[in-house]
Amino acid sequence: VAAWNRGGTHIRFDWTSSTTLTFANPYPDSVLISGSPCTVKQDIPQLGFVVSHRPLSAACLTQTDTLEWSGINYIVYKVS
Repeated sequence: VAAWNRGGTHIRFDWTSSTTLTFANPYPDSVLISGSPCTVKQDIPQLGFVVSHRPLSAACLTQTDTLEWSGINYIVYKVS
């Protein structure tokens, strides 16, 4: 896909229960990573928290907080 990269990229996560991570470039300057936050934690031990607009139930997650951003409620999880 020919796309102009302006040097800035938006990375979004689609948290699933899959232990396989998949990567997509749905439109220019955007990357979508799908998979389990537990798998990301295994690959990147420094990962401490994830945020989601919908409830997550992965074994490695503990809800710690909620926050509102642009009128949408999000749930903050500690990843262990």
